[in-house]
Amino acid sequence: MSRHRLVRNLDVNELLEEDEYYSDEQQEEDQLSAEDNAAFQSAVQHVSDTIEGSGIPLKEIQDAVYYYYFDTEKAVNYLLSQKAKAEKKVAPKPKSTSKAKDSTSGIVAKTKSLSVAGPRSSEESPNTAKHVKVEDKTPAQPKPKKLKYDIPKLIESLAGRKPSLSFVVIGHVDAGKSTLMGRLLYDSGEVAERTMRKFQKESSEIGKSSFSLAWVMDQSAEERERGVTIDIAQSSFETSKARFTILDAPGHKDFVPNMIAGTSQADLALLVIDSSTDAFESGFKSGGQTREHALLARSLGCRRIIVVVNKLDTVGWSEHRYTSIVEEVTYFLSHIGFSKNSIRAVPCSGLTGENVTKRSTLEALSWYKGNSLLAELDSSVMVVNRDYSKPLAMSINDIFRGGISSSVVAVAGRIQQGSVQPEMEVMICPTQETATVKSVMLDDGDDREWAVSGDTITIELTNLDDTDIKVGDVLCSANHPLKSVNMFKARIVTFENMAWPLLAGVSFELIRGRTNRSARVTKIHSILDKATGQVVKKRPRHVGSGMAAMVEIIVDGHAMPMTTFKDNKELGRMILRKEGMSIAAAVVDELIEKEYE
Repeated sequence: MSRHRLVRNLDVNELLEEDEYYSDEQQEEDQLSAEDNAAFQSAVQHVSDTIEGSGIPLKEIQDAVYYYYFDTEKAVNYLLSQKAKAEKKVAPKPKSTSKAKDSTSGIVAKTKSLSVAGPRSSEESPNTAKHVKVEDKTPAQPKPKKLKYDIPKLIESLAGRKPSLSFVVIGHVDAGKSTLMGRLLYDSGEVAERTMRKFQKESSEIGKSSFSLAWVMDQSAEERERGVTIDIAQSSFETSKARFTILDAPGHKDFVPNMIAGTSQADLALLVIDSSTDAFESGFKSGGQTREHALLARSLGCRRIIVVVNKLDTVGWSEHRYTSIVEEVTYFLSHIGFSKNSIRAVPCSGLTGENVTKRSTLEALSWYKGNSLLAELDSSVMVVNRDYSKPLAMSINDIFRGGISSSVVAVAGRIQQGSVQPEMEVMICPTQETATVKSVMLDDGDDREWAVSGDTITIELTNLDDTDIKVGDVLCSANHPLKSVNMFKARIVTFENMAWPLLAGVSFELIRGRTNRSARVTKIHSILDKATGQVVKKRPRHVGSGMAAMVEIIVDGHAMPMTTFKDNKELGRMILRKEGMSIAAAVVDELIEKEYE
């Protein structure tokens, strides 16, 4: 039996990647071409400008434009005539032919989900177009303000600027992750000498002198006393090629949910390995966190990974030790969905600084011909497709009072889609409380007053009581809030280490970013072929380890702001955990409107 049994046939990449399980016919039905989408957006804007002040909701405008195939004159005439009829009460509302509940406020906002089938009479409302499963119950939308910045034009101006990327630092506890990142920041000039001397003095006073570099990242008293990272530590630095945000994740198994929160914000991952005697084996083969962290990173969308073989100085910079570790880890990574071209490896010592920011000149490391860690990060800079044009959505990772006024609440997070700028009206989901953006501050040091998808930012909000907001909520455009539901259909891949079959009724932790909710499977629809996504068994009694399935999930308590994986990959990905173990990765396939029981 292979010693790699745990990863045999497990390809998370194949099941959870992109839009693989939607046929060409379905894709053609569900979305507009780029050309048609541009024409649609232009038509919506034209109609909105023409009937400005009428009070007609944006969703009705979108639906009418789509129904009349972007004919703005017909859309305007229809909307104004319907408004006049409603005011005079001379005609009843047209009945919907959709099986879903229909209302004026229930018109579909996402145009790619609309379809028109067959001819209609001149009196028939475009509300009869195909509806999504979830009825829109949001309050009337506020009239958009005239904002200062034209974001689409400004995005074009960013073409020649350095890209911004986030990377998460993962690996088994005590692999030296925080020390390594402290060294990278210190040797890059991001930490002042005076600050470093202070850390050295204070760490020596409590008998932890070797932790001084780790204190660059580990800021809390508890982390410094225990010598372990507990929550995500964040910092930024800049090279000649990119602006980087570091997300230093905890390695202890008790803090895996915090690791998931950090990884969900990352574009790539650094998997740090302790190469000292027996340490690699303990973290990788004996129930350590190395495997779980790598599997979670791939399941949460990290496409590239750098294997950092740390502490190689403790084994005399052994080429054999380095090669054997890299071969075994690369084998595992390629079997959980990382392509071989997306895997890189670097030897180094975070404590001494060898091969971290500069190519090592040590004779003992002369066998290594590759890059330093910093150069490898620069070579990993990639073009990341961001959803700039969609309405704002940002998961809230932190909340605090900001500014000199107690009426200002500051929230921090990474924008998953869209853009934000001062004076913009926003909504907190699921509470549907509204607020106004006072200021936007980018965490990577950029002096822009506006931000777009992929930026890690802090936003000051006014007209909001901080009791109306909590970590894990989603900040949205006030005119386009996310749906909030308790039930959804999901495609899942169970992990090989799942010790029991997943049955209908089984409860677990559902984790998405900073959101950690109790949930359970209510129905198992089918078992899927992991290679093709095709149904291989309907209505199974359970889902075993290493299997793919379509299931229905219900979230306990209040509704959760959500979107499908097709609409937003970051917000549509989740991890299932039970009894301290990650048991499955899930992507949201469909939102379900149903009263919570």
